Amino acid sequence: MHSKFVRNLNYLVIVSLLAIVGCFIFKDLNWVLGDDDLFLKTTMIGKPSHAWTGRGRFWPLGLCDYSVLLLLPKAIGRTIEAHFAYNLIIMAVAVFTLYHLFNKLNEKNYGLSLFFILILFGVSSFIQIHNSCIYPERMMFFMQVVFMYFWLRGYQNSSTRSYFLSWIFCSYLIFSKEPVFAAILIVALANLIWGWNQLTEKDRLFQFSQIFSAVTYLGIYVYRYFYRNSGDSLYGGGNLIFSQNVDALGTIKAMFVGEPILGLIFLFALVRAYFVLIKSDRRTLFIDSLLFGAVTYALAYIVLAMTHSYYVFPALVFAFPSLVFWTNYLWKANKFASFLIILLCGSTTYFSFNISKDFTQSTYKSRNNDMKVVDFITDSYINGKYVYLFTNGESLSRFRIGAVHGNVWAFDVFTHFTNYVLKSKNYLRDNNILRPLEKLEYAFDDGIILCPVEMDQKYKDYLESRGFKVQRRAFGIDVYAQQLSE
Repeated sequence: MHSKFVRNLNYLVIVSLLAIVGCFIFKDLNWVLGDDDLFLKTTMIGKPSHAWTGRGRFWPLGLCDYSVLLLLPKAIGRTIEAHFAYNLIIMAVAVFTLYHLFNKLNEKNYGLSLFFILILFGVSSFIQIHNSCIYPERMMFFMQVVFMYFWLRGYQNSSTRSYFLSWIFCSYLIFSKEPVFAAILIVALANLIWGWNQLTEKDRLFQFSQIFSAVTYLGIYVYRYFYRNSGDSLYGGGNLIFSQNVDALGTIKAMFVGEPILGLIFLFALVRAYFVLIKSDRRTLFIDSLLFGAVTYALAYIVLAMTHSYYVFPALVFAFPSLVFWTNYLWKANKFASFLIILLCGSTTYFSFNISKDFTQSTYKSRNNDMKVVDFITDSYINGKYVYLFTNGESLSRFRIGAVHGNVWAFDVFTHFTNYVLKSKNYLRDNNILRPLEKLEYAFDDGIILCPVEMDQKYKDYLESRGFKVQRRAFGIDVYAQQLSE
């Protein structure tokens, strides 16, 4: 009876947490200038969701799941509310499945399972990946959880069906973000190399199937990079942690400061690696291999010098089962060690709070500003004004749709956003209302000029001398006009 009460109480707490996060997600809901244009030119106009497969990148399934919204009636599915409601549903299913996975690993220690769910909600990257649509880590969270859940069922019950489902979810996961293949390779190889004698034929076949999916992904990526993406840079923009212009120690510090629990995961992985490799303690390779895969995933971003905390969220998901299992196990043998893990995990949430707070405030600021800026631009155009984008010294030939470098990215983003808004107002008469402008002297006095915030002061002085003033600002762009539109 007591156990049932605790379990139901936990459900209530988790539902309450999901409701609170849902309120944060839907507060001031609006599109934000930047990668959100991926949806304005796909699902919001009835086209399948975007697959990123160019410019040195290859994660074709990262955002494709949003295409399911096209099955809904147009009035429902083609709304921003539908996109974020879908985010919330996927998040809820992933959280509850992870909670049940924790219960399976720690012998139904419901309190401990709830504690680590609370820690998950508290990491700085959790709110980030769910408070926007552009992060593939959102769907990866779900895929990781069901992959691990069915793997555990297959391992415990020797279930062919569970293993097959786990492999399907694993394969989807691999094609959702580039570093996943390396993490899965480590997971599978760790089980095969150090646990061969303990594995059944089905277990081994499953591990080989993971390797097959990972190697297949790698082969396609290499083929695309060398034969389809000529001239593109490697994932991460070519700046590795070993590059002369990269502060290696600063990069590592930024990674661990951005997601404090990652340091604990690395330390714990070192401890488990010692026991697995030196002490030959290979009874729990299932969860130890996931921990090693987590470190591999995070290391990929450290090597690439990409330090935003949301990048490493999948590493946390892979590592949490190990933290849950060993915290429960050590409670019986070494309560001090178990309590230390709990204390350290709890402490990381405290340090993550300000990061989450800053990100959330920045998101709300953009939600309340960006579309107003786009409306100002489109209303000016509707009122007969020319809309220019100052190239700030860049060649006009570089300003084309689809480019993502420098001021050209702003040209691409503002083009898609203004086209979307004009179409929603039934006023789209041109595929591109933005006119790239190499010299400010060519702009009409009653025009609207979009200029990079960081442009030279001499250009700002020139515009001011003609009566232009900054009327709006968004996405690193100042919008100049001689007077506000009525």
